[in-house]
Amino acid sequence: MWKGRKPLIGAPYWYNTPLDQLDFEWTFEEKLEIERYAEKIRKNIEEEGGMTPLERFNAWLWGKDKDRQVMIVPLNSVYIAKTLDSAADAIKPIDVYRYPKLWVKAHLATIARFGLDYPTIHNINYGEDMWGGQSRMIEYGNPVIEGKPPITCLEDLEGMPIPNPYKDGLYPGYLWANRELKRIFNEYYLPLPIQASICPGPTLLVMMGMMGWTEFSMGLKKNPELVRKCLDISLEFLIGFGKAMIDEVSPETIYM
Repeated sequence: MWKGRKPLIGAPYWYNTPLDQLDFEWTFEEKLEIERYAEKIRKNIEEEGGMTPLERFNAWLWGKDKDRQVMIVPLNSVYIAKTLDSAADAIKPIDVYRYPKLWVKAHLATIARFGLDYPTIHNINYGEDMWGGQSRMIEYGNPVIEGKPPITCLEDLEGMPIPNPYKDGLYPGYLWANRELKRIFNEYYLPLPIQASICPGPTLLVMMGMMGWTEFSMGLKKNPELVRKCLDISLEFLIGFGKAMIDEVSPETIYM
């Protein structure tokens, strides 16, 4: 029988708060920051000329002619944090994981600074805290599992609920941040695409949060029924997560 979820060590105050109950609001000073980032992004686009980043992205996506290659730099959460504080190494990746408003500003600052064609969004949680294992937030990366993986037999899956991205863990804050970034793009007429991340895929989700890497690999031969059941659960969650991302954010693409 499933023993329930263990709280994520180091989680922010809004952890497990449903999306429609999150209390994030922008101050006047933060709104000014956003406006300045938007001005710089528009200036970069206008000075370069040619296609807008959104036009270029769509041409790339659908195999049509484009004026140049799409500029992609997988900065993820580590380097956007450095950009936000001008490389002072004071703000850390864990801060943009804990505080969605910082996540939004860090992505805007990075696009403005480096002239990227779109923000290189990366999921802030691989579901380590969803399946019964003990996990912890760390300064320079995604949350990690501590100790042994929680799923070792079929009985461990009995009664396990499918996580709800609108309500559980860090997912509501992550949905809010993506939705807010899209809103800012629309409000300030920034022709930028969003390639949303719902990482990891169904196999990695099982390896990282349920069974463990070695146990999963060995289980493919020794316990395929357990592996298949874990994959069924992870896939059902990811379908729901992807649908939530589409409904709330309407990204141009999704990857995992």
